[in-house]
Amino acid sequence: SAKESTLLEILIQNQGKIISQEALKIAIWEDEQKSDSTFRALMKRLKDKIKAGDFILSRKSQGYIIE
Repeated sequence: SAKESTLLEILIQNQGKIISQEALKIAIWEDEQKSDSTFRALMKRLKDKIKAGDFILSRKSQGYIIE
């Protein structure tokens, strides 16, 4: 989906940097408020599609990173 592509693009452009979930939500949905569970579902779909569980990592209470 377009949202998954945007999410992946942001993570790749910021490789090695932790990006907060809130910053990702704003970048993806702009002014539209989305729940944390909606974001987590999007992240799960992306990871499942590209088998990214090993390189898109979550950092508890910090955000997400591609290392």
